[in-house]
Amino acid sequence: MPVWAFFVASAAASRAAPCAAATACARHSRRCRWRQFHLNRRIARFGDGLAEVADVCLELSAIPARRQIAVRALAQTAVTTEHIAALRRLAGDDVDLRWRTVTRLAELDSLDPAEVDQIARDDPDPDSWVRVLAVDSSRPDPAKKDATWTAIVDRRVPRGSLATIGRAFWRRSHAEILAPYADRYLRALPTLHLGGMISALGLSSSLYPKAGVGAAFAEQAVAAARAEGISPPVAKTVVEQTDRLNRMLRARAA
Repeated sequence: MPVWAFFVASAAASRAAPCAAATACARHSRRCRWRQFHLNRRIARFGDGLAEVADVCLELSAIPARRQIAVRALAQTAVTTEHIAALRRLAGDDVDLRWRTVTRLAELDSLDPAEVDQIARDDPDPDSWVRVLAVDSSRPDPAKKDATWTAIVDRRVPRGSLATIGRAFWRRSHAEILAPYADRYLRALPTLHLGGMISALGLSSSLYPKAGVGAAFAEQAVAAARAEGISPPVAKTVVEQTDRLNRMLRARAA
């Protein structure tokens, strides 16, 4: 569970049970992790009402100790013009937060390409092209999605950036565009081990469908993982990711 989701869920719970939430925030321990499923359900209950989640993020941003994680969470949940304006203000000149802001705008299909170019010029990181790829991956554009998928499968994305690009690619709001990638994933499984075990683990996890799929795909994924010729590390990752998918689906249906 993302750390930002933990804090947002705890803050939301505090409206009804402040003492329990305070304990959960103060003790991010094994006991808290045992409650992960229940926190996931709290987040899931927001459904498509991300505005309420974003409002909680804005509240948390006023607390110095939580400001950074709250702004990062806002960059994944902002939906209104007020949220976007607040996100820009809170991001300020911070290059990382500016990248997160334009990535969100890309998902909402409200991004000026000139802004991406400007941040790329301001970013001293020689690997800032990866952040540009994340922005492109977030767009509801079939061509951009296809280009990202190809870059990952062709192993042109650094291993350390696979998780970031995967999150940008698998946007739940783009479910219709992403639906065909379920079959593409299953077809790719027999080849994911060719770059070595570490690469196989990263690819099988980052490429695993997290949007545009349901229970039927979960069954297909497990069957495909158990097929002959699938690398054991890849099969293990697929089974683990499918378990997570099933828990997500149950939480959303609750």
